[in-house]
Amino acid sequence: MLKTRVKVLLLSICFLLVFSTFCFATNETNTTESTENSQTTENTEETTMPEILTYDRFLISTGDVVVNGLIDGNVIAIGKNVKVEAATEINGDLAVIATESLTVEESARVYSNLFAFSPNFTMNGMASNVYTIATQFTLGETGFIYRDLRILCDYININGIINRDAHIFATNITLPQDPGNLIGRDFNYTSNEEIQIPEGFANGEINFSQINEATTGQIILNYLYDFGLVIAYAIIVILLTVWLAPKFIEKTTYMMTKKPLISAGVGILAIILTPIIALLIALISIFVYISFGILAVYALALSITLPILSMAIAEPLSNKLKNKTKVKFVLIAIGVAIVLYLLQLIPFVGSYIPLFIYVFGLGIFVMALFRRKELPKEEASEESKK
Repeated sequence: MLKTRVKVLLLSICFLLVFSTFCFATNETNTTESTENSQTTENTEETTMPEILTYDRFLISTGDVVVNGLIDGNVIAIGKNVKVEAATEINGDLAVIATESLTVEESARVYSNLFAFSPNFTMNGMASNVYTIATQFTLGETGFIYRDLRILCDYININGIINRDAHIFATNITLPQDPGNLIGRDFNYTSNEEIQIPEGFANGEINFSQINEATTGQIILNYLYDFGLVIAYAIIVILLTVWLAPKFIEKTTYMMTKKPLISAGVGILAIILTPIIALLIALISIFVYISFGILAVYALALSITLPILSMAIAEPLSNKLKNKTKVKFVLIAIGVAIVLYLLQLIPFVGSYIPLFIYVFGLGIFVMALFRRKELPKEEASEESKK
């Protein structure tokens, strides 16, 4: 289930980066009275924030994103190369998704949390807490993390100061030979092998955990565990739907068999537009919680696409039985869910199956959920046969 949700997240991010080439920013000019002007900028090459800002900002670009100025709020930046320029001050959180690199320049300050997802991340400025997933991370000599660093990466190079605890999961860790006291409290790291820690590097404890390579048996057990979670969740959704909303199953089957192309189109639009709409709503501070609510419903809808599609396929199959019962329908639906899950394990072809499930499952769900008209009489009578 966790692997499936990670795929959904990455898929949503890819759609955003491919289809979004816009930026939102607001200029503020101080006169005898405070006036505010909103400005929308389209830029596929480079997106630059105005020098002085006072509200939360959200930037997306297929090119480079430059963050600068004084921001009294949170900043979300998504782009190819993201740079936080020197003298930038963010009085809130900074969240970054960069497809190539993220650079926080010297004297740039993030007074709250810095969340980053980037292949190459260079930190020369200051942040309160840093949470990041990266391929290569460098904390420069001028880099200063006021509280904690939590990181998952392949390569990490530490030359700056972490004022409290460091929690590191990395394949390779590089430290200066004579670093002085760089870690204010505990240095916790998980790696392939224990490294030589210079004396005085950390004020607190040094805790090491080794990365254990999974055995064949462990890999099989992990597959079985994921399989059990996915199918158990599908069974629960199927049983609840059969019990609470049997008419909904008839609608899903109708959408799958009679309007598959429309359902697929609705599914594609829902996958692409829902995260974008939620993020746009989040730009208005008072509607942030509504945005979170939309994303929560979106995640829930994606999580039930497998059982929804399984029921839509199982209904016409069970109608071909001479003595159709709810028990037989449930068993066929579970069998379809198992087949769809196992198809994902096939090399090359399997990578396209989740997309098929998300597109058709979400499209069928949305179409059936908002369809108020009754099914055509001939369809309804055929679906209601036992």
